[in-house]
Amino acid sequence: RVTDFYSARKTSPTRGQLYYNFMMIDFADLLRRVGHPVLPKATLPEGLVLTSEANDGVPAPLSVVAREQDCTAARKLSLAALQE
Repeated sequence: RVTDFYSARKTSPTRGQLYYNFMMIDFADLLRRVGHPVLPKATLPEGLVLTSEANDGVPAPLSVVAREQDCTAARKLSLAALQE
């Protein structure tokens, strides 16, 4: 498993381009898989990875893709869920 971190820059008013990708490897999971666990056994199933259902190729909200009105609506919804 890996976790990717991206940086994007605006190349025009309507387009952007990724220019930096940092990949962080899950060494604890890697070592567990090869028989050298470094963490106590988990209560839940180990090795289970649930990816995004959409899997549309956009790994995270990019500021050059996300619309402000969507961000505002998402923030409002998230804060309301936390208040429940």
